[in-house]
Order: sequence, then C-alpha cells, then structure tokens
Amino acid sequence: MSKTISYYNICLLKDGEKTAANFLDFIDEIAQINWGNRVRKVENSITAFFPMDFSSDPGKRIIPFGKFRMDYKPFIGDVSTSEIEEIRNDVVELVTMVYDHRFNTAVIDYNHYGLKQKDIENYLNTFLPNHGDTDWEVKLIPIKSKNSIEDVKASKQIKYFILKIKLDDYTSDWINERTSEETNLILNLLSSLSEATKDLEANIFDLKVSVGREKTTLSLEAIKQLLKTLNIDDSSIKSIKVRYRDQETEELDILDLKEINKDLKDKIFQNKSNANPTPEYVGNEIIENYNNHTSTIHENYLEFREDLVEVEFPEIREEPGEDYSLHNIDD
Repeated sequence: MSKTISYYNICLLKDGEKTAANFLDFIDEIAQINWGNRVRKVENSITAFFPMDFSSDPGKRIIPFGKFRMDYKPFIGDVSTSEIEEIRNDVVELVTMVYDHRFNTAVIDYNHYGLKQKDIENYLNTFLPNHGDTDWEVKLIPIKSKNSIEDVKASKQIKYFILKIKLDDYTSDWINERTSEETNLILNLLSSLSEATKDLEANIFDLKVSVGREKTTLSLEAIKQLLKTLNIDDSSIKSIKVRYRDQETEELDILDLKEINKDLKDKIFQNKSNANPTPEYVGNEIIENYNNHTSTIHENYLEFREDLVEVEFPEIREEPGEDYSLHNIDD
C-alpha cells in the first residue's frame, strides 16, 4: 500500500520571524534528552521523539514521531480463528520525518491516526523557551511545485513520461479523434491501449515511456507535440508526470503537470508490499523520492532563505514541566 509524503521548509521562528538558527543542532539536542523527558503530553495526547536513524548523508536525519493510543485501540486476532483479544499495551502510531539540513527541508509521511503537521510543530515547541518578551516556535512551511509545462518544454533531457488516464467512452473518443488528426506514436499507442483496456473491462491505465541506459533522452519533439495535444485540465487525466532536467538548476526533477502551484506531495511504496515498514525503511524510501525533486526543493529554498535572520541559538527545555507532564493527562 502506498503512503503519501508531504514536503516542507522548516525553521525556528523568534517573535514571528524566520531565523537561521541551526535546526539540525536543535533536533540533535532533543535526541540526547532521556526518554522520560522526551515523552510529553501535548494537546492531551502522549507524543514522543523516538530514536533517530542516520542516512549516508551526514546532513540528513530520519526522525520517528510517535503518538500513543491509549484508548479506542484495535484488537488482535488470527485469520484461522474467530477469537479476538484486546491489546493490553499502548499502541504507537508512527510518522517518519526526514530532515535535510542543506535545504532546511522536512518530508513527512502520512498516517491517518498519527501526528499531523501542526501536532509535530506543537510537540517540538515544548522544547523551546517561551518566557518574558520572547516567543519561539517551530514552523513547517509547505513547499510549492512552482515549475511549469514551459520548464519541461525548454528542457534538453526528458528521462520518462508517465500518463495516468481514467478511461470512459468520452476519453476513448477523445484519444481516437486526436490520433486521426495528428501523427504521434504515443497517441497511436494510447489509442491501441484504450481499445485493449476496453476488452479487459478496465477503467484506468498508466502509460510509462522511458529511456534505457543506452539513450539520454526521449524524443523532445514528440513529447512537446504530445503536451500540446493533451488537455491537462481534463478530469479524465489523473496525472502527467515528467522526469526532466531543469535548464536553470541543471538538476533532474519530476513534475506532475496536474499539480503545478500546489503543495508538493508524492507517494512511496507504490510497487512494494511491505505492510508494516520500520521508520528506517520509510525514511530511506523518502530519501529516494527526495532525490526526484531536487530542482523544486532548491528553488523553494532560495526563496525561503531570503528573509532568515541571524539569532543566538535558544536554550533547550530538557524537562517537560507541569504543562507537558504525563501526570497532566485528562481522564
């Protein structure tokens, strides 16, 4: 089953201003705090920063955040019997965050029962000082997919093209109409696939066209012609993903032409069957996906860093205090 991941820039705010305070030092200091002080009550939920994993890149961290479910827990059982048992221990719902210090970027996977963006901010805020006239907080800022179809058309290298279409009578007629109007091998292939998909009684198909090791790029003219022909806003087209080399950054990037100017999200584990992956495994999958979006990440970072202010690093609150103590849980 696939998992959705969301991309953010992250920083410490001081009195509402973005700061250049070293966030890597911040999370590394939290990781050194003993377990009893890392487990905290936040918004009446018990939350914890679990042991980190390290990637081969010294500037990246894989950070599991856990939310303890102490009630409304599922049951355990065995498929061979109708018997079920209650779970006596606490259930931990994990989300994994990968932090990249180079671009102040955080990528977080989605868990319906786990912590969300604001929950992670609130938890990390409990380690920051808030006294007197100074207010510190952690801020996650969604990264936007800012590149456009024009960036793809200007590229000199296109590695692959993935088209996902919902097939119905309208779509089939539309493909056949375009095929009769223009000579394009991909459109001809789409027409053949749409007919074959009808015979299989399927209603969605994916088409991926990519280059092997022997070639560096797909036919640029064929892709440009196809993009000109497709109606990107058509609801039948679910996604159009292109992996291309950005002319400005010279980095390979993946752009979903249906998601331009939207918050950058992607999916991991789309073709993998691990039903209960460890945080380290999730983190490594995120890092692999991360490398597909370097151009977008870089461009967002250049804008993000423009108004960062230099500040003295704040003192970490190692103890939760009465406000965040586990003794302060509502019954």
